[in-house]
Parts: sequence; structure tokens; C-alpha cells
Amino acid sequence: MKRFLLGKICLILIICAVFGAGLLFNCHKVSIAASNSETNEPKPGSDNSEAIKTESETAAQPDISFINPEHDFGEIFRGNKVVHVYKFENKGKSELKIDKVRSSCGCTAAVISSKNIEPGKFGELKVTFNTQSYNGKVSKNVTVYSNDPDTPKHVLKLTGVVIEEVAVQPKRVNISKVVKGLGSTINLSVKSLTDLKLKIKKIESTNKNVEVNFKKNKDNKTKDEYIVTVALKKDTDYGRVNGNLFIFTNSKNQEKITVPFYGEVIGDFAVYPPKISYGIVDKGREIAYPVFVTAYNKDVKIERLEVTPEFVEAEMTESKNRKKTSKILVSLKKNAPEGKIKGELRIFTNSKKQSQINVPVIGMVKKVDKASSKKVKKAAEK
Repeated sequence: MKRFLLGKICLILIICAVFGAGLLFNCHKVSIAASNSETNEPKPGSDNSEAIKTESETAAQPDISFINPEHDFGEIFRGNKVVHVYKFENKGKSELKIDKVRSSCGCTAAVISSKNIEPGKFGELKVTFNTQSYNGKVSKNVTVYSNDPDTPKHVLKLTGVVIEEVAVQPKRVNISKVVKGLGSTINLSVKSLTDLKLKIKKIESTNKNVEVNFKKNKDNKTKDEYIVTVALKKDTDYGRVNGNLFIFTNSKNQEKITVPFYGEVIGDFAVYPPKISYGIVDKGREIAYPVFVTAYNKDVKIERLEVTPEFVEAEMTESKNRKKTSKILVSLKKNAPEGKIKGELRIFTNSKKQSQINVPVIGMVKKVDKASSKKVKKAAEK
């Protein structure tokens, strides 16, 4: 019995010794770890340092936030302007800087209240959209560029429907090619699309060769409509005809309607372009400018060419792409002196209507700056 009790006591002592040693070992490890955390600071290039740095930078950056980045202005009559103010906040921890604001077309103007917004402060972006040239559904974008690293480009949307109170058909007048002496007339329809009792007050033309008359269409019993007659005068000279019609109405939404027109008066020949412009040319450089002459009468032809000044020459070649068209290369020679180029290409034909066609030749020859020329050459070689 004594031996049994003695063995049991020994076993207990052994277990206590083992447990105590383990406890001391763990305490030693904790002590070492604590010591290391105090004495071994993270190195600048270590992963811990980068993580801390990134978090710090993120916390200090600006943050642009628009309250409502999309605005639907609903329905509006053509000719009116839409004005909307987008409000935004800097939710970041550093100053927000607006670099620039760009719209998707020239008809949308944007004005910002301030380019620098402090943390927690608000800003406003005023957008004005002119509906003068639009009809039906429209969608425009305004892009805000800032120093917000997460959203350097913020896109705002402006949508809606533009309604016409007064409609013009066609919206552009194509007089097309008209033989000199014959003239041309085209009719337009101007009518109300609402309950407006439409009245045309007057119509103006920006081209003296285009005349305009109008009268009410009595046959249209449902809507107020006017028929506008656009007439090209018979004595209009050769060349292109273009300009605008301004239609003034009693509509408050469309008091002035602009209708562009374009066309060309031709004889036996048509020349394009009507003027040769070399622009600014470096001295010693040779440059060729093409002129196309189209014949509308099979019995006519070009007989000879003359060109001035003496350092410009003209040569007629065949135009493979156009059967009735001749191609004339008007070349500026290398020996052209410095100064203005002022001359004329004279095309002589067997036509009774257009026995001579004159095409002005203009430009400027400029002396080459050798220093800048060398820089350009070296840059090209690289």
C-alpha cells in the first residue's frame, strides 16, 4: 500500500514539473515577442510601411460626389433654353480641384461655382442647353475633370424631348446645280404643330440672288400653314450660291427660324475649287494644287491654259474617276521668290457661254528658318 501511494505521488510530481516547464517556455516566447515589437520597427521598404502609407494617402484624398448626376428636363419647345444646376460635395479629406469641364456639343455651356472645394463643402455646376437646332429625344453629356484619383472623369447626363411648335419642311434648301439664265424655284412648308394661330411676319434672305415670297395655304383646313417660295434669280452669275433664310413668326418659342440654302449656278462648265490657295509655303518647296473642270455639254472642250505669275505652271491631265471632268494641276515652282503669290489661272474654251474661266491663285512664300528646319529633320530621323 505504501509503495502504491509513493508511486502515485511521484507521478503527480512529474506531471507538475512538465506543466511548469511548458508554462515557463510560453512566457519566454511572449516576452521575446514583446521585446521584438518594441525594438524592431518596420523598415521604410517593408510591406507594413507600404500598407500604412497607402491607407494614409487614401484617407487624405479628395472625393467628388454629385447629388444627382442625371437630369431629365422633360418636354420643352424648340428654341427655348434648358438651365439646370448640378450640386456636388467633396466627401474627401483634402481639397478638391476641378481641372476643366467639357460638354458633348457646343450648344451646352457649363459654368462652375468654384474650382477649389474644401473637404465637406459643396459646389455647383450650371449647365445651359440651347434647343434651337434640335427636335425629338436628346441626350447630352457634360464631363467634369478633377483631382479625385478614384473618379478623375465624372460624366453628367442631360436628357429630354424637344417639341416643335412651328415646323419647316424641308429644313435645308438644296438649290442644286442650275444652268445660268434658267433660275430655280423651291417651295417650303411652314406650319403650326400646336393650337397656335400661326402668322409669318416676314422672311429675310442673306443672299441678294435668292428671293423669298410666302402665302397662307388655304387648302390645309386642320393646321395653319404657309407656303414659302424660294427663287434663285435668272441673272445669278456662275459659281456657288449659299446663305440663310430667316423666318420671323408670332410664336414665342420660335420667333426666328433659320433655314440654310445652298446650290451652284453652272454653264457649260463647272470649276472646283473656285480659288487656288497655297497658304504659307517654305521657299524652295514645290507644291501642286488640283483643279477639276466638269463639262455639262458634250460639244464643249478646253482649248488652252494660261497662268500667272511666271513661277506657277498649269498642266491638264485626265481624271480617271470622272468621265466628263478634266483635272488641271497648278504647280508652284521651286524658284518662287519670297513674298505674296497673286495670280490667275485662265481656262480658255470653245464655249459661247464660258469662253474664258478665271480662277484666282493666291498664297505666300516664306524663307525657311535653318535652325528650326534642322531640329525638325533631327526629330524626324529619331
